[in-house]
Amino acid sequence: MNYETKRNVFKTIADKCTGYDYELYNQYLNQYDDALPDDTPVIPKEVGEYIRAKKRKNTSQSVYYLLRDTGVLWRRKKESKILSYMHDDPDTFARAWLLGVWRAKETGEIVKLEEIDDGD
Repeated sequence: MNYETKRNVFKTIADKCTGYDYELYNQYLNQYDDALPDDTPVIPKEVGEYIRAKKRKNTSQSVYYLLRDTGVLWRRKKESKILSYMHDDPDTFARAWLLGVWRAKETGEIVKLEEIDDGD
């Protein structure tokens, strides 16, 4: 089994391509670090809005809010769709939650939590 990370592979390739040009090498590494993952989760827009709202409340307690609200979600029609999605595709929901980046299923738009304005 190969335990090499994608970044390690990229560093090897970047090193071979740039030779001794450390500025270019560092530029490539920074660009790689800033790039989005290839397998960005795709989730419904309203699920993304739910993640945004819950994470905005209090980052240190966001999972608490998520778990607390699951009992309440069944009572409201819109939120029950969100809970159903969380139940039906928990891995994709969890990846979007943890990465803080996802693609909206309806529009294809990439959403990054760090770029969301608190005034939304």
